[in-house]
Amino acid sequence: MLTRKADFIKHLALCKAKHSAITPIIPDPSTPIIPDPATPIIPDPSTPIIPDPATPIIPDPSTPIIPDPSTPIIPDPSTPIIPDPSTPIIPDPSTPIIPDPATPIIPDPATPSSQIHHPIIPDPAIPIIPDQAIPIIPDPATPIIPDPATPIIPDPSTPIIPDPAIPIIPDPSTPIIPGGKMQRVRVEPVLKKKCTICHVLINVKRHMERKHSAKQKDITASSHLQSECIDPEHGVYAVHKAFHGTSIPLHVQNKVWGENQHVSCENNECQVNLELAWRSGIKAYQCTHLKSITYCSSYASPTELDEETLTEMVNNKWFGEDKKRLPGSAKPCQT
Repeated sequence: MLTRKADFIKHLALCKAKHSAITPIIPDPSTPIIPDPATPIIPDPSTPIIPDPATPIIPDPSTPIIPDPSTPIIPDPSTPIIPDPSTPIIPDPSTPIIPDPATPIIPDPATPSSQIHHPIIPDPAIPIIPDQAIPIIPDPATPIIPDPATPIIPDPSTPIIPDPAIPIIPDPSTPIIPGGKMQRVRVEPVLKKKCTICHVLINVKRHMERKHSAKQKDITASSHLQSECIDPEHGVYAVHKAFHGTSIPLHVQNKVWGENQHVSCENNECQVNLELAWRSGIKAYQCTHLKSITYCSSYASPTELDEETLTEMVNNKWFGEDKKRLPGSAKPCQT
């Protein structure tokens, strides 16, 4: 029996050696597998390695970590970044440095005050006077906008070269002198002499044209003698005697309606010319004073004449007692 057992075990060993590739080896779960330290472990490339989340990964300090250039590094916001004191910080020249207004600037006590550059903030109340010895070079990219309130005074030593593309429009009020030479204009002095008619020391030439010339000025809406209507019912007006100088008013009447029509002027010269024109058949003739009442726009206010005023006018012989007692004298009259 023992000899047969030994032969059976030997037979099994030979069978295992011959058929090891087709016979699966099922390890015992209760037996721990201890790998051979001399045999390297080569993982299968097609099998992904899934790490255990509960096991922390401790990197090898001797192995450098080379990051993937295509993968961006996103820092954790909750983790503060502590720079290495031994590594100098080199700022980017193209990036402007904007200081935080809320952060006070504390200078280094080891740096002397002469080497500390403070920003210069000008005082708005103090005017800035530029140095005359330093030329001011304007920035070509910045347009120069002149102040409209400041007059531009050109430099006499700098010639003015006009732009050929801008047409020159001459001033209509400036006379054009041919030849490019300035001509001297002689201004005659104003001589004041005594008028032989009214004996007034004045500019005789202009005085004779205004006062003693037969030439009359045209009467228009913009050029006429000032007038005022004092009796619209009878067509009585007060008109200035002349255009210039101290002028007293003249009374003219231009009543061309009703039964008693009457046209007259208080000026004797005008009245003579009116009568001469009428005798010659020129009924439409009017003097300067009658023409001016066409543009009259002022009317006198009516005044009531009481008994005392009428009596005073009778005593001054303006009219008689018979006219004072007329039925129409009790109503308001025009002065």
